[in-house]
Parts: sequence; structure tokens; C-alpha cells
Amino acid sequence: MLRLALWLVCICLVSWPAFAQEAKPLEPESVGVLYYLSNDHSLKPLPKEPPKRTTAGKGLASVNTFVQLPGPASALRLKSGKDLEFVVTSSTPENIHLYPFMPKGKDRRALVGTSSPKGFRGVSTQQLGRIDLAISKYGEGSYRLRMKAPEPGEYGFIVGFNAFSFGVDP
Repeated sequence: MLRLALWLVCICLVSWPAFAQEAKPLEPESVGVLYYLSNDHSLKPLPKEPPKRTTAGKGLASVNTFVQLPGPASALRLKSGKDLEFVVTSSTPENIHLYPFMPKGKDRRALVGTSSPKGFRGVSTQQLGRIDLAISKYGEGSYRLRMKAPEPGEYGFIVGFNAFSFGVDP
């Protein structure tokens, strides 16, 4: 009888994972809004800020393009020393770009591109400053964006005509 009971317990323990449902990850409610994925798997929205595009001459004909955000720092502060993960619901996560922002007067700005003429053949444009992200599926309709352990500083995601910022403290 003891053998039968042990045998049944073993079968139950081995087959239990097949019956258990996997917990679905919490997904963003809004499309195109960036969220910080914390260690406890909760989602915290990044502050949405109005970006302003500006240009500045670099030489006789070259022009740099910047994205400027208001204020010296983001309201959302994260700690350095580990990879950071963000979640977004988007059909085109590859069009979400992350940039480092530097202080410029009372604001922050990121260099995002440069343009220069190519004689009579038009203009040469080059994107600059983008930080590489590891993009993977997260849940049913969202994506996880992983940033390798960033240095302290100010950062911002550019999503179409919107910007979502955060700062990294030592």
C-alpha cells in the first residue's frame, strides 16, 4: 500500500507542470507608450515629453540634427549597474530608437543625424547616436527592449513624434 501511495505521489509531481498554467506577463494598456519593466515584473510608464527637433550648422554646408527635451533631467530615475528592460506595444518595435541626451542650457539634447550635400547628386544623410537594443517578444502583443547596463546619464526613446525619457543614477 505504501508503494502504491509513493508511486501516485511521484506521478502527480512529475505531471503537475503540465496542468499548471503559465502566468501571462502584464502588458501595456496603451499602444506606443514605453514602460520600465521592474524586477518584480510590474510596469512603470516613462514620462512622455514633447520633443523639439533643431538643427545646427557643422561646417560650410553640413547640418547636424538634434532632438531636444525640456528640463535638465527626466522625472524617472533608475539605478546603474544592470541591464534595463522596457516594454512597448507596437507593430514596429524596430522603429523605436534610444538616444543619450546631454545637457544644453536648461534642456537636454541628443544628436540624431547629420546631412551634407553631395554636389549635384543630392544630400547625404546619416543617423547618429542611436543605442543598440535587444528586442524580443513579450506576451501576446508587446515587445521587450533590453538596454545593456547603461552609464549614468539622461536617455530618451524617440517613438514617432513622441519622446519617453529616463535618467540613470550611479
